[in-house]
Amino acid sequence: MNKIKVLIADDQTLFREVLQQAIELEDDLEVIGTASDCREAVRLAVELRPDVVLLDIKMPDQDGIWVAEEIKRLAPSCKLIMLTVFGDQEYLESALAAGAHGYLLKNVTRRDIVEGIRRVHAGGSLFDPSVTAAALDHYARRSRGEAGKHARPDGLTRRELEIMRLACDGKSNAEIADFLCISIGTVKTHLYNAYQKTGVSDRLHAALRLREMGL
Repeated sequence: MNKIKVLIADDQTLFREVLQQAIELEDDLEVIGTASDCREAVRLAVELRPDVVLLDIKMPDQDGIWVAEEIKRLAPSCKLIMLTVFGDQEYLESALAAGAHGYLLKNVTRRDIVEGIRRVHAGGSLFDPSVTAAALDHYARRSRGEAGKHARPDGLTRRELEIMRLACDGKSNAEIADFLCISIGTVKTHLYNAYQKTGVSDRLHAALRLREMGL
């Protein structure tokens, strides 16, 4: 069995060690490296090519947002999960803009993290419920101030909307394909078309867009 390769980047030694031990209890996960600062995180991501990077959003020499941007530029196949004590809207938006596939607060359980690694690796997304709820509320308030500005996009088919909703529920492309009895390629095509029509590029922004449209 091919294990999911994980890189941990966090400046707190104890947190890194505890997280590594928790991950390595799982038969299908493997920690292939740990980094204590931003530049080391980028270097190891490029050298080791992990499947998933667990990345602290705040580190001394730079910050996790810079790391995420560099990793997406130099090792674009890596999936990124931000781990942080900050639930601020600004941090979440910066993480999304940098290409993060997940955003979890550090008070989550070990099970949340390991299941999150699997979900992101499978093509899904992962966002802390409390942070997502706050983001949705913020976005809803802003959209109410722009009532009527964004109508439902013309040309969004029933199937595209259905798949977009399932993606926003956190299902991976494979899970959507199994649920609808279609191929993963068909899911990707519909999702790409839906994203193009709604002007978004990831699952959280898709959820916000659907909320804005009242869908």
